[in-house]
Amino acid sequence: MNEADERRADALRWLRYATEDIELAERLAVDATVSPRYACWYFQQAAEKALKAALVLEGIAFPHTHDLNLLCALVPDSWFLGEKRPKSTRSD
Repeated sequence: MNEADERRADALRWLRYATEDIELAERLAVDATVSPRYACWYFQQAAEKALKAALVLEGIAFPHTHDLNLLCALVPDSWFLGEKRPKSTRSD
Protein backbone atom coordinates (compact mmCIF):
# COMPACT_ATOMS: atom_id res chain seq x y z
CA MET A 1 0.00 0.00 0.00
CA ASN A 2 1.45 3.39 -0.97
CA GLU A 3 1.41 6.50 1.21
CA ALA A 4 -1.66 8.02 -0.47
CA ASP A 5 -3.61 4.79 0.04
CA GLU A 6 -2.56 4.65 3.70
CA ARG A 7 -3.67 8.26 4.24
CA ARG A 8 -6.99 7.52 2.54
CA ALA A 9 -7.56 4.44 4.74
CA ASP A 10 -6.67 6.42 7.86
CA ALA A 11 -8.97 9.30 6.83
CA LEU A 12 -11.82 6.85 6.28
CA ARG A 13 -11.24 5.44 9.76
CA TRP A 14 -11.49 8.96 11.23
CA LEU A 15 -14.72 9.51 9.26
CA ARG A 16 -16.15 6.22 10.53
CA TYR A 17 -15.48 7.35 14.09
CA ALA A 18 -17.06 10.73 13.35
CA THR A 19 -20.16 9.03 11.96
CA GLU A 20 -20.43 6.84 15.05
CA ASP A 21 -20.23 9.96 17.25
CA ILE A 22 -22.97 11.68 15.23
CA GLU A 23 -25.23 8.65 15.49
CA LEU A 24 -24.79 8.51 19.25
CA ALA A 25 -25.25 12.28 19.61
CA GLU A 26 -28.51 12.12 17.66
CA ARG A 27 -29.83 9.39 19.95
CA LEU A 28 -28.82 11.32 23.05
CA ALA A 29 -30.32 14.57 21.72
CA VAL A 30 -33.83 13.12 21.68
CA ASP A 31 -33.58 11.28 24.99
CA ALA A 32 -35.33 13.44 27.59
CA THR A 33 -33.59 11.56 30.40
CA VAL A 34 -30.14 12.68 29.23
CA SER A 35 -28.63 16.15 29.67
CA PRO A 36 -28.20 17.93 26.30
CA ARG A 37 -24.54 18.56 27.10
CA TYR A 38 -23.75 14.92 26.36
CA ALA A 39 -25.18 15.18 22.85
CA CYS A 40 -23.26 18.43 22.34
CA TRP A 41 -20.03 16.76 23.42
CA TYR A 42 -20.44 13.95 20.88
CA PHE A 43 -21.35 16.43 18.12
CA GLN A 44 -18.14 18.34 18.91
CA GLN A 45 -16.19 15.09 18.83
CA ALA A 46 -17.67 14.26 15.42
CA ALA A 47 -16.65 17.66 14.04
CA GLU A 48 -13.14 17.23 15.44
CA LYS A 49 -12.75 13.79 13.88
CA ALA A 50 -14.09 14.96 10.51
CA LEU A 51 -11.58 17.82 10.46
CA LYS A 52 -8.79 15.43 11.38
CA ALA A 53 -9.89 13.13 8.54
CA ALA A 54 -9.48 16.01 6.10
CA LEU A 55 -6.05 16.83 7.49
CA VAL A 56 -4.94 13.20 7.32
CA LEU A 57 -6.13 12.94 3.72
CA GLU A 58 -4.14 16.07 2.84
CA GLY A 59 -1.06 14.78 4.67
CA ILE A 60 -1.11 17.70 7.11
CA ALA A 61 0.25 17.03 10.59
CA PHE A 62 -1.85 18.37 13.44
CA PRO A 63 -1.26 18.74 17.17
CA HIS A 64 -3.06 16.71 19.79
CA THR A 65 -5.92 19.15 20.35
CA HIS A 66 -9.68 19.43 20.64
CA ASP A 67 -9.64 23.05 19.39
CA LEU A 68 -11.94 23.13 16.37
CA ASN A 69 -10.81 26.62 15.37
CA LEU A 70 -7.17 25.52 15.29
CA LEU A 71 -8.03 22.42 13.25
CA CYS A 72 -10.15 24.48 10.83
CA ALA A 73 -7.27 26.89 10.34
CA LEU A 74 -5.03 23.99 9.28
CA VAL A 75 -7.41 22.76 6.56
CA PRO A 76 -6.40 24.10 3.13
CA ASP A 77 -8.49 26.91 1.67
CA SER A 78 -9.52 24.58 -1.16
CA TRP A 79 -11.79 22.76 1.31
CA PHE A 80 -15.15 24.43 1.91
CA LEU A 81 -15.83 24.46 5.64
CA GLY A 82 -18.61 27.01 5.75
CA GLU A 83 -19.22 30.67 5.23
CA LYS A 84 -16.71 31.88 7.81
CA ARG A 85 -13.31 30.34 8.44
CA PRO A 86 -11.52 31.11 11.70
CA LYS A 87 -8.25 32.98 11.58
CA SER A 88 -5.21 30.87 12.18
CA THR A 89 -4.30 30.42 15.82
CA ARG A 90 -0.89 29.03 14.90
CA SER A 91 2.17 30.90 16.06
CA ASP A 92 4.39 30.08 13.06
